[in-house]
Amino acid sequence: MLDGAPAWTTISPNPSTLNFATPYNNPNKPEAPKYWRDYVEAMISHYRGRIDNWEAWNEPWGEFFPGSSKQYANLLKSAYMTSKAANPSATIIEVDAYRYLPNRPDMKPDFAKNVLKASGSAYFDAFSYHDYTPSAVAGPQDNVQLNEARDFRSLQLRSYQTAVDNGGRPGIPCAIDLRLTQ
Repeated sequence: MLDGAPAWTTISPNPSTLNFATPYNNPNKPEAPKYWRDYVEAMISHYRGRIDNWEAWNEPWGEFFPGSSKQYANLLKSAYMTSKAANPSATIIEVDAYRYLPNRPDMKPDFAKNVLKASGSAYFDAFSYHDYTPSAVAGPQDNVQLNEARDFRSLQLRSYQTAVDNGGRPGIPCAIDLRLTQ
């Protein structure tokens, strides 16, 4: 996971978010893009051959990335180009789409669609989709959740196709439940 920005890369540091020890900051200082590239290059180079699949920022549609979809598109592009220079075999997994839930105030509607509009799909190798339907991840089950779980994969694939239709490239693998599929 290529993730996070230290407080010194942001104009307004967050003390903490989501009860995580590491605060998620918006890397928006003028020098932040260089620091991001340096971080990506160091990670990709250090783990080359041991870890070659990388997701560029965890769930940027939520509170983990306090910036805009355009800012994220720029980080993704930078991560992709830097990663490929450091390790041509690296796989960059991203956009990290989701099933929008209106009761989740941390979710940014149309985030993946807006990222694809800003960057296209040339800057990642696989498309990511996260979902937390409890019964789909071995949580408690009830009839409503069982119905959701039955449609889980279909829902993910429809969301992925919608993203492809809105700027993604066909044939790109989709990481669902963090397993690569076609």
